[in-house]
Amino acid sequence: MNMIGNIVNIISSRVAGAGSAGMQKVDTVTEASAQTTGSAETWGVHGVVSRPADGARALRLRLGSLNLIIGVYRYDIAPPANAGATSIYSTNESGAQMARADLDNDGKIALYNDVEDLKTLIDTLLDEIIAIQTAGSPTNHTLNPASIANFNTLKTRVSDLLKGAM
Repeated sequence: MNMIGNIVNIISSRVAGAGSAGMQKVDTVTEASAQTTGSAETWGVHGVVSRPADGARALRLRLGSLNLIIGVYRYDIAPPANAGATSIYSTNESGAQMARADLDNDGKIALYNDVEDLKTLIDTLLDEIIAIQTAGSPTNHTLNPASIANFNTLKTRVSDLLKGAM
């Protein structure tokens, strides 16, 4: 079987009909040079399905009659800072990062977009719950200290799992 590989630019991608396995596929139009364009089926790792955005770089392999994209990379989106960490992100059609999940090497997860991160949102919610005051007489009545302690324990548990944007 003949095998040829090269680095290409992604021009566009779309969900198409049956691929080599007879199921839906992601068909990607690529450009190796100004004179060479082609179409390839995009393959990824188990459990992760994506459509590459325009402008990404990809590794295209030809295996016999199959033309496959097996790896896609964007140089304009930073990889995780820590060795062993993994990031999963989405982009808009232009390739700008829209949402991201960082699985850090300390066992924590950061989930965020350019507006909000989940840890800050949960922390703020818990702070608001802790600060709740009851209505009626007396008007400055606060929650029972045991309830506040329970919320603070929950907040610590959230901090053990999540972190803000890296």
